[in-house]
Amino acid sequence: MRCPLIAGAALGLSLLFILSAQARIDDTETDLEQRYGKAKESKDGYNERHKVRLYEISDYIIMVDVLDGRSASEFFTRKGGEPFSNTEINTLLAANQLNGQWTNTMGNDLVGWWEYDLNHILNAYRDNHSGSFVIRSYAFRTFEKTARAESEKSKLKGF
Repeated sequence: MRCPLIAGAALGLSLLFILSAQARIDDTETDLEQRYGKAKESKDGYNERHKVRLYEISDYIIMVDVLDGRSASEFFTRKGGEPFSNTEINTLLAANQLNGQWTNTMGNDLVGWWEYDLNHILNAYRDNHSGSFVIRSYAFRTFEKTARAESEKSKLKGF
């Protein structure tokens, strides 16, 4: 009989092993392929600057938004939907900590929000309800907001 604690620890260790290659925002598409392997799925994004890559590694699904050839947002989830532990989150944050510092600006049992340095060049969000964790660059947040607005406008063209 498998012990849930041991199974959870094994999942956590597999994520730590997977991410030991230093998952980082701003990596090139070549870096992504070296870390995660060949994308299981690739889609066009909002426009020619944006692509979406989907990777599956062990029990994890990782969706990467590539903007201008570089990782701009990385969305992590487990196939079973279990939330990430604090150790896993700290590992992901540390992999994206260059010379600055992450600050937990909001957190409770369901969600967490981190900002990187005072320039807010990166942010991270945990949602325990969906079991997801995402790290995004400010450049991607700005791009996505503009691209969504343009998409909505084009849908209403002629009204």
